Amino acid sequence: MKIEKINKDRIVVTLSPTDLSDYNIDINALGPNSKELHSLLFNIMEMIRDETGFNPYNGQVVVEATPFKDGITLVVSKMGAAQRLALEEFKRSVKVTARLKSPEKREKTRYVVFRFSEFDNACMSLKRLTDEILYGGALYRLDKAFCLAMRNEDEYRRSIDLVNEFADEMSYNPLKHVFVKEHGSLIAEGEELVEMARHIRSLT
Repeated sequence: MKIEKINKDRIVVTLSPTDLSDYNIDINALGPNSKELHSLLFNIMEMIRDETGFNPYNGQVVVEATPFKDGITLVVSKMGAAQRLALEEFKRSVKVTARLKSPEKREKTRYVVFRFSEFDNACMSLKRLTDEILYGGALYRLDKAFCLAMRNEDEYRRSIDLVNEFADEMSYNPLKHVFVKEHGSLIAEGEELVEMARHIRSLT
């Protein structure tokens, strides 16, 4: 994902096909009033505010979406801003590095999300995690898969690497965590997740 601050009233966000895949967004299925589009826009607005200081909630905002090569470009403008920019102004635009651009940034995200296509693999991970880690985690059902969200902290690094051995996918993307919370069905979190892991250990 690339975020560009054109000026104080306009932001350009470019999402690649990989970005859209990470958020489980099918660009061909997006409609102007679709739930998926509204959820995507809300999450991106939060990231824009965090990354650039641009406040999309202060005044009326217009979002223009333009597909390109299976990706999408979003132009976020506050009402009253010029509708078109001169090429020279665009070239002088201030580029802002997205929070998830580099591994160093990813390491600082609050949660890591693992996706399991098989429930057995999710169980293998749960029974190997300590109660301390599980108290801060949550397990969701998303379509036919299972997603485990756990805190991304230095002392949990070994456990994160262990769980990744059983997972089909691992993501540090905060939007992935938000998407799973909004669209997944919660199976267990906190104390319930600890009890679930204890039952799994007793059966194996």
